[in-house]
Amino acid sequence: RGGVRRQGLLPDFAADVLSGLGMGGAPRDTASRRLLELLLAFEEVGEADPEVDSLIDELVALQAPFSLQRFGEGLWCSRYTRGAETPRWLRNARLFRVQENIVGQKYDVTERRVLNYAEIWRQGLLLTAQGTFEDVDSTVRTCPKDFDVLISGGQIRLGGFTVSLPVQGKGFLRVLYSDENVRILLNPKASPDNWEQAGLVVVQIPARLVVQQQEQRGSTLFSTTTTWVEPDF
Repeated sequence: RGGVRRQGLLPDFAADVLSGLGMGGAPRDTASRRLLELLLAFEEVGEADPEVDSLIDELVALQAPFSLQRFGEGLWCSRYTRGAETPRWLRNARLFRVQENIVGQKYDVTERRVLNYAEIWRQGLLLTAQGTFEDVDSTVRTCPKDFDVLISGGQIRLGGFTVSLPVQGKGFLRVLYSDENVRILLNPKASPDNWEQAGLVVVQIPARLVVQQQEQRGSTLFSTTTTWVEPDF
């Protein structure tokens, strides 16, 4: 599958965001800045983009320091995948292509909780799964950084109704790179219920930036529905 078409007006938005983030000109910051700019410019989750792939490889090769505290900063939105079959959460997000669905994860580093979050029809119809995560080796301070994940339950939410789903099982997360703007994650093993296949690489950015981008674009979605709300655990 080719790269997703980019919006013409997004470079200006991305430039404003990146300027506000105050990112410098060091090689690591330059690669991270460019990757964030490209991912903000995608209309949806992207795949098979040579420039994105090159930047991923560059950042992963750094084996950069890992900050657990930074890993707990709100919901992060998945914007690019490679390395395995298209995951189920992405296929669900593409069921209604007129919608700009948010799919991602949220980590509570104090309580060691994780929330998997996948919109199907924005926040009117979505799937969630909750669990916990723990370091495989707490002495490791650089990427790649490994975590064991235990999913304990899930829900499907339709409007004001919530139905529990029998989703549970062990998972595994490898953080290949992480800074304040970009995360590169690897799933070395198939996740519970095959939500993701082994070998899947996912690149995430803060969901708040994606929502700001969508509002900047002035889609009809935002003029006809309530404001997007950050999900809680």
